[in-house]
Amino acid sequence: MNVGVHFIEIEVKSTERRPALVTTLWQPASGSTPGGVAISPDGLFLVFSDTTASCIRKIVLADGSASILAGTCAGPSAEGFQDGVAGVAKFKNPTHIQVRPNGLTAWVTDKGNNAMRVVTIETGEVRTLWHLKGDDQPSWFRNPR
Repeated sequence: MNVGVHFIEIEVKSTERRPALVTTLWQPASGSTPGGVAISPDGLFLVFSDTTASCIRKIVLADGSASILAGTCAGPSAEGFQDGVAGVAKFKNPTHIQVRPNGLTAWVTDKGNNAMRVVTIETGEVRTLWHLKGDDQPSWFRNPR
């Protein structure tokens, strides 16, 4: 998988029976930058943090359809810190993401909020695992990666 400044591609290596294949899964018009990318354990979908638009996106691998999983993807004007259902939740510069082994949730580092968030894959609901407030926290807790 290749993640560029403004695209996500999957490359299938060549074999004796078929040539190599590169498919661009997502390429926005502008204003979006993929951060972390994770493929579900069953290989049916991938999720990624859109760092610039401050949201989480999902791509179904069978047909390449993309959707907003959590947040609004409205960019810096919609940044914030709020748990809730898909279109209500807010992030600020989400970076890394990991789909849990059961495929039901994804864990997201919300770097701009110094928080670790959980997104339910089926509903897009977001809840906070932990959130560090203020400057009195240990430096190794700030800016989760």
